[in-house]
Amino acid sequence: MRSICRTAIGGAPIWFMLFLCWALSGCAATKVQPLCPTLVTYSAQDQRALAAELRAHPDLVEVARWIANDVSLRDQVRAGCPQLSLVK
Repeated sequence: MRSICRTAIGGAPIWFMLFLCWALSGCAATKVQPLCPTLVTYSAQDQRALAAELRAHPDLVEVARWIANDVSLRDQVRAGCPQLSLVK
């Protein structure tokens, strides 16, 4: 009578190797999709109002810096989420 605990490659029991193959095969079918946030689209009127406020208050340096950072983040989101490439 043969033992079910015979060793396979590396000295591990065959049943363990089969279990390991079965367990890892479940991971192979997983498809990872990035979570893409919703980008708010600002109208031309909103953009003109913001530009007017920034011109009226040149002392708001931090606001301009935050807006520049937002533009950069939007570009990164568009690059990582192809379905958002048409969002302006």
